[in-house]
Amino acid sequence: LFAGRSGDAGRAGGAIPVRGPASLAKAASPANAASPAKAASPAKAASPAKAALPETAWTIQKERGDFHAVRPSGEALVCAVNVLNEEDERHDGAAIKRRAEREGRFLASLAKEGAVIFLAEPGIPRNAAFLAETRAALIGRGYRALAPCPHNGVCPFPGGYGAARGRGRGEKRKWCHFVFDTSSAPESLLRFSRRAGLPKERAALSFLFAGGKNVPAEHPAVPLPARPSITVRILSDSFPLTGGRTYGRYGCFAAVPGGSGHGEETAGAALVTGSRKTMENLPSGALVTVPRPETGEARRDAKSGALLVAMPE
Repeated sequence: LFAGRSGDAGRAGGAIPVRGPASLAKAASPANAASPAKAASPAKAASPAKAALPETAWTIQKERGDFHAVRPSGEALVCAVNVLNEEDERHDGAAIKRRAEREGRFLASLAKEGAVIFLAEPGIPRNAAFLAETRAALIGRGYRALAPCPHNGVCPFPGGYGAARGRGRGEKRKWCHFVFDTSSAPESLLRFSRRAGLPKERAALSFLFAGGKNVPAEHPAVPLPARPSITVRILSDSFPLTGGRTYGRYGCFAAVPGGSGHGEETAGAALVTGSRKTMENLPSGALVTVPRPETGEARRDAKSGALLVAMPE
């Protein structure tokens, strides 16, 4: 967990190390020592992860303890990365929702008005479900989802699992996550992963970047289209559709302002279709603008119910 004030963040000029929940650390920028930042870090300092940290202007002082016990306030930036998933591994939807509401209150209590909150977890259905519920909790407290969401409506990819059959978990629901290659990861971490027998060429992450009502959205401005259009955040890998000549990728869409007709759905799940080359060349997490089917032409994917939209070639 990390919380910092705006003056510190501006002076640090780099990535802030974010650690696990075993202990609490306090970090202060040398240029602004009177305005401390706070972060949770692992109990043991000697680790491959510690050796891989980049040089930073922040000075870290570690203190053992539960990060929930610390109550800083008035922070401009609050981050929790690969932390909150370690508290509870239950897959039950009601338990995830209760925990998300609790963590949403806690994170908001650290932040000043107009602050931003960044959360990232391994990209698995349970964690995506937790982030979707935390997103709802923060929106209920006056925050807006700035990324990856192109809208602030109900999450169309909430993750989690369907109804269980027997003693096992139910079927995985589609979840919001993004895949990145690991070529830019610190070499020490890559070596550690190989030694552990878990080499990783790709990393899957689910994340949420939320801001107070005074924080502007960072979505790139697009000119108003000549015909109704939508913006789509690309989520899934590319996969072949029936026949194999057309490929598709799931995404989360929002109507471009002024670009949706009366009574049309303004946000939800989309299945973007196109040639294999076009689909595979889209980076995970890309935000694209595509024409919306004319009224009466809109079709739905039979399997997922997602709005079908074609990517211009």
